[in-house]
Amino acid sequence: MEKPTAVKAAATSTGYSYDKNGFKTVTQSHDVDVKQPDGSTKKESHKYTNTYNGKAVTLANAYSEGILSKQASLINQVLETELGQKPDNQDFYYSDNGLTVLPSQGGSVTLNVMFNTGNTVSINTTTQKSVESGKDAKGNPQYTTKTINHYYNYVDGKRVNLDQAVSNGPLKSVSNELMQIIKSNWKNKADYQDFYFNNSGINIVDQNAHTTTITAQFNNDKRVSLRTSLFYFDFKDNKFNTVQKTNNYNYNNGKRVQLSNAFSTGQFAKSQSLLNKTVASELKTSVGKLNKHQFSFTTNGVNIPTKGNDSVAVNILYNNQGKASFAGITTKYTTKKDAKGKDVTSTKTTNKYFNYRNNKVVSNAKMYSGSDAYATAQSALTKTIKKYKLQNKVYYSSNGVAAGAYALNVLYTSKPAQSISIVHTQLKTNSKKQLYVDQTNSYANYRNDKSVKLSNAFGAKGSYASANKIAYKVLGKSIKSGLSKKGFYFTKDGLVVASAKGQFLQLSVIYNGKSRKSFDIVSFKLKDKKFVPGAPKYYAYRGNTQVTLKSALKNPSYFGKLERGLRTTMLNNKSRYPYATSKTNVSKRAVIYTSRGLNVLFPAGSVAPKNAGLRVISLDNSWLK
Repeated sequence: MEKPTAVKAAATSTGYSYDKNGFKTVTQSHDVDVKQPDGSTKKESHKYTNTYNGKAVTLANAYSEGILSKQASLINQVLETELGQKPDNQDFYYSDNGLTVLPSQGGSVTLNVMFNTGNTVSINTTTQKSVESGKDAKGNPQYTTKTINHYYNYVDGKRVNLDQAVSNGPLKSVSNELMQIIKSNWKNKADYQDFYFNNSGINIVDQNAHTTTITAQFNNDKRVSLRTSLFYFDFKDNKFNTVQKTNNYNYNNGKRVQLSNAFSTGQFAKSQSLLNKTVASELKTSVGKLNKHQFSFTTNGVNIPTKGNDSVAVNILYNNQGKASFAGITTKYTTKKDAKGKDVTSTKTTNKYFNYRNNKVVSNAKMYSGSDAYATAQSALTKTIKKYKLQNKVYYSSNGVAAGAYALNVLYTSKPAQSISIVHTQLKTNSKKQLYVDQTNSYANYRNDKSVKLSNAFGAKGSYASANKIAYKVLGKSIKSGLSKKGFYFTKDGLVVASAKGQFLQLSVIYNGKSRKSFDIVSFKLKDKKFVPGAPKYYAYRGNTQVTLKSALKNPSYFGKLERGLRTTMLNNKSRYPYATSKTNVSKRAVIYTSRGLNVLFPAGSVAPKNAGLRVISLDNSWLK
């Protein structure tokens, strides 16, 4: 940062004016009474007239209103120190973020409010005065202009020195690390006592008027990155040359670290070895040479400056149970001349993903191969990745893989069947041009390594194949239209169908015999951000025909006898069926097939209290067709 320079009184020639944010200075010679340091009053000729929003102001109330009004008291304290008397009616003129005072004894005092955010304030003053430098050959005194810079820093209205500023200023959370940097760069305490605050740190002005800016780049999870930027003008070869030197300082748990051991402790410690391997690959160097590179921490990785403004960032995306993923992000800036000869800078960002299994690089097709719990889903994942054109863009997630706006989650996997959910998240603009997050869900289902639809979900072969047609028919009783287009996924005993927005149906195959089959369907609806299940519905089929208790019997004439027998069973067991009576309806009860026969189902609350749940009476096969 450029060191503030004084505005000399001589530079304020006739015609100077200032007019910003309500503050106005015009050149207008006039006489005023000014209090002197000894308390007396003297008439002086002023060059400037100053106003705020059209109202005349003096130096004493120059900032009592307006953008710096909260700091008016501090400004007056500083002016009093520099002038040797309280600000009163001295001649002055406004400038950006401050003013310049022209004392009657000559010279000038320029005040700049350099930082003013929250409880932190920095003020710089540049005082110029004429001092005797010697005598000429005739004994006449010779004078030169002496420039003196002072810095005034405040936290909560109290002036602070550097040690206090570090402990209480913008970088107080990293004060230990900051003091390590200061003491390693300036050996003598006198060399670093002049300073002022900036938005994310402090600027130190050494005795050579060189300014070093120290800012926090990252501070989280006991990881700290601080950057120092030394800036000054060097006069060489009859011209001023800009000198700028930057250094990064990184700390983990209070200790300074280099790139190769940046994550030696903390939540990412187990990722250090693979991180080094990935960073070396991106930088096209060896792991042994990593510490030659400067870096800074990011939320889940590191950022390494390369050439100019170019950089390489490596982020830790996943690392669990021998599976790890990293993203390498290379950013390059190119400047070219446009048709009008103007410099135009373009940015190119390249993303690359690195996936490891047991510390070895793996391809998309082998991310879950071998003995992994999701090994049976590998083929399904590979096919889905290819379908959505995500090759070489995916990385591990907790239950599948992800790729930018896509998440491919394994919902179900077994040897014959797999279900993958595809979640696509996008930022969109509504009719009011407001941004919102749009998330769509779809499903990819496979059986015996082939993609299946809802109508053939249970495949052409296998134990559930014969249930296809009937299961589809059962679902059609609840979903009246568009059934073939509904998304679904497998479960252990059946499947789940997304029936409508905020609703889904869960179908379970309760029994799957050669000719006898039973299903239940439970409807779930979203309520208060939770899916609440409805009462289950039961279906029993013999062949392709749905059966009732009566139609399931070998001889329909048995029904009357059976009905009486069921009532008698309940009446004789009042502890289990306390609500049963001689008129309890039996004929309309749902039934399901089992391997031993048929179960007659009495829903909760019908023959027993609701909290007792479903009550069942079983019939053996001797009663049935």
